[in-house]
Amino acid sequence: MSQVHFQPLFAIVRMLLLVFLAAVTFWLADRRWRLVAKFMAEKRTPLDLGVIRIVLMAWLMQTSLSQALVFAQLDPALVYPPTGWGRLALMFPRNQHLIHGAYVVFLVSAVLALIGLWTRVNVPLAAAGAFYLMTIPQLFGKINHGHHLILFAILLAFSPCGDALSVDALLRRRKGTAIPVLERSTKYAAPLNAMIALMGVIYFFPGVWKVARNGLHWFSSSNMQNIIATKLLEGKPNALQSWVLHQPTLLLLASIGTILFEVGWIFFAVNKHSRPFLVVGGLAFHNTTGFLMNIFFAHLQICYVVLVDWGHVYCWLAPGFGRAVEKDGVATTPLASMVSLPFKAVAAVIIAAMVIAGMLHAQAGWPIACYPTFDTADSGTLREVSLQATGTNGGIYRQTLSFDPLLQRQFQAYNWQGMVNLITLPGRPVSEQRVKAIVQLWQAAYHHQDIYAAQVYVDTYDLSKDHSYPFSHKLLANLQLDR
Repeated sequence: MSQVHFQPLFAIVRMLLLVFLAAVTFWLADRRWRLVAKFMAEKRTPLDLGVIRIVLMAWLMQTSLSQALVFAQLDPALVYPPTGWGRLALMFPRNQHLIHGAYVVFLVSAVLALIGLWTRVNVPLAAAGAFYLMTIPQLFGKINHGHHLILFAILLAFSPCGDALSVDALLRRRKGTAIPVLERSTKYAAPLNAMIALMGVIYFFPGVWKVARNGLHWFSSSNMQNIIATKLLEGKPNALQSWVLHQPTLLLLASIGTILFEVGWIFFAVNKHSRPFLVVGGLAFHNTTGFLMNIFFAHLQICYVVLVDWGHVYCWLAPGFGRAVEKDGVATTPLASMVSLPFKAVAAVIIAAMVIAGMLHAQAGWPIACYPTFDTADSGTLREVSLQATGTNGGIYRQTLSFDPLLQRQFQAYNWQGMVNLITLPGRPVSEQRVKAIVQLWQAAYHHQDIYAAQVYVDTYDLSKDHSYPFSHKLLANLQLDR
């Protein structure tokens, strides 16, 4: 059963110290510029909520039915519960007919939520459907950290996100009860500010844990080099990636810049005047990381729309299209700014839970979890799972399971590696059932039905040397397979 793995005492002390220093810095900045008061008093337009509703639903509609079905058919021996799930992971319904039905309901509700028809009903339905379909692949050892999309959808479900850019708004306009799209109110700002706070937590704790676990060693070119090099083992590095790996100055600057960006994100986000710079800097950060490490975090990049004041954008663009805009983009009819109590409760619970997950370094949770920290101490080594199998015809098959190209395509690389890596974790008993289930997936993918025996090894390579040959070749399991 999965659990939160407690960090060394020195790392916990460093983390608490860094959180304290960040809190003091924020408090001093707040005393000088009243950041929190201005943040809480912000007023945004229905247009802003409408944009994030459309973007979020469009992205969630990409949720893969085929992936859910593939994982639903896996051997229960491969189930590895997310933190806190325990036996619920084995009990989670994975019936094929239920998945198909849930997908139809989800897709219809997501489309209707996107166009804004019966928004108050369809946004919660889409959020529930996305949670169900996205949960199934998370139950097998690799958490794909797109959980903020579910949390954003939940926040939207408790918000008036259908007041603009929606069919509902058009229908209300015909009745004469439409809300002006540029009317500003705190009830439109509150959901967006909750999302901004969540994004701040998502960035903050990975930055803190990098320093807490590695200390000054994080700020070294060799550490950044090994982090990038290890990630690039998933595929063939391109010319730019190979070049950067041999630029110590750039690697050192990258290590410093990463911490400044992640820890400092929330400081820029609470000030509406600095958000345009944060949008540019954040997108540049993620795309640079993507080009160097093939990790673009596109599902996080799309959320940068919450930082943009679309009411101001509309006021700026509208005159060019011959549209009249009221001064300052504010309609003349006053709008109640009351934020609903259910929304406040839900937002408070979600943000508090994410803060706790961040402080606990709980990366293996779902849908509450610390975002990937990339804070593993630089060991300079790589562990891989390899296989040697014997067929009834005397043939010998050898394969590196960790980066098997066919299985990486079938399950997606990060999911497959997550499943395989679970059997290599040091200090844990080896589950022969899990190892056997992994081998049987390989056997089925390559149609090697003649295999009757297999030996599975953990190979350890030294990244500082030619890693064509492992310096450790340890037998993990000796299996007899059904013919």
